[in-house]
Amino acid sequence: MKTLLIAGGNSGIGLQAARTILDRGHRVVLLGRSQTKGEAALAGFGGAAERASFLATDLSTHDGVRDAARRVLDTHDHLDAVLHSTGILTIGESRTADGLHPFFAVNYLSATTSPSSCCRHCAEAPGRT
Repeated sequence: MKTLLIAGGNSGIGLQAARTILDRGHRVVLLGRSQTKGEAALAGFGGAAERASFLATDLSTHDGVRDAARRVLDTHDHLDAVLHSTGILTIGESRTADGLHPFFAVNYLSATTSPSSCCRHCAEAPGRT
């Protein structure tokens, strides 16, 4: 049984990936912004929910990514893979606490930062991060 971290796993492509991974008998750790959506995702897994967990987190800031990595690694001693399916679309001009546009911070930076932060054990496994 493998343990997979899915950033953006409480909706869309990430949620469907979580269902497929659980159907194959593995464990999932979901990351998402909305606690409500995370709880709904877990409830929708039925009996497989015992192999799933959710952490509400904000991956739009460097501190948020570091906090997510710390929380994941505090509760899971091993991850086999990371699937990064987060994404946002913002039209207006806004900035994260780090001064970055949210589209860039979430869709690009968190995709490159969170896997390396969360997957200290994944480097030992074959494949790509």
